[in-house]
Amino acid sequence: MRLSRPNEPDIRDSLPDRDLLSQLVAGDPGALRFLRKRHETAIYALVYALLSDVVDTEHVVSETFLELSRECTTGDPAESVHARLRRIARGRAQELRRSRVQRRIRAGSA
Repeated sequence: MRLSRPNEPDIRDSLPDRDLLSQLVAGDPGALRFLRKRHETAIYALVYALLSDVVDTEHVVSETFLELSRECTTGDPAESVHARLRRIARGRAQELRRSRVQRRIRAGSA
């Protein structure tokens, strides 16, 4: 597959999410870059609304896209890529919030 030049549009910009996901399953790491470019802002907003911390948000967003690449062959085929990303991001953010609370509780009892 030919890579596009910096100012030249890439055909993958216009592909549906499902096609990009199929490319990711087939081993094309560039597909994840296009999915991230397409969905990162919305996922960032969701996670930041839950965590209110820039560093934690950036970490969770990165982990979300890595998790998508790991589970791309096992997820519910009826679930949209955006819904899958939201589910992963929300779960990761909630895990991080719970661990924060646990650390505060342990610090307070020490």
